[in-house]
Amino acid sequence: METDPTRMCELLVGLPDVNIEGIGDWPRWLRIAITTRAERPVCPSCAGGARRHDVLDVELVDLPCFGRRTRLVWLKSRWRCPNPNCEVVTFLEVDDRIAAERAGITDRAGRWATFQVGHHGRAVSEVAADLGCDRHTVMDAVNRHGRAVIDDPNRIRATTAVGLDEVLFCREGPFKHRLWSTQVVDVARGQLLDVVRGRDAAST
Repeated sequence: METDPTRMCELLVGLPDVNIEGIGDWPRWLRIAITTRAERPVCPSCAGGARRHDVLDVELVDLPCFGRRTRLVWLKSRWRCPNPNCEVVTFLEVDDRIAAERAGITDRAGRWATFQVGHHGRAVSEVAADLGCDRHTVMDAVNRHGRAVIDDPNRIRATTAVGLDEVLFCREGPFKHRLWSTQVVDVARGQLLDVVRGRDAAST
């Protein structure tokens, strides 16, 4: 059985090539600080050797841990290119396995949120409440990870019968204007294939 506390924390975080720099018990969540073990990068513009400029604390929404909401704080290195003729002055380290650029949520938490919304049909606001963040953070993750699933050509198998059904999608505005949608369904398997706005030929 693994007994090294540092190694146990790394297994708990579940990320490759990271060091646990500290764990804090904050009133609203657990705060786990990490750094990467990545080698010194080269400048993305001139491919020259870069020097560490400073460190930026990037706080990311992460999966709950021990029943507590959790924040992963990535101590990101900012690198400087020493070449005076280079177009790039400084740049941040990037690792999509931890989180996508400009994302406010870790990659694994984003995938979990997408599964909760897409597979279990949970509301985005409900998943956001579980994670202790705003719904826009979860919605951005669902759009990012869900798009890859939707665009997968193997998502839909061969169909033998397709059905169309018009459904009242919602009522919009102060006058409750009705917005309709057309549902495209694989009749044999009962699988929803697509949702198209409107219910006439012009829309579809």
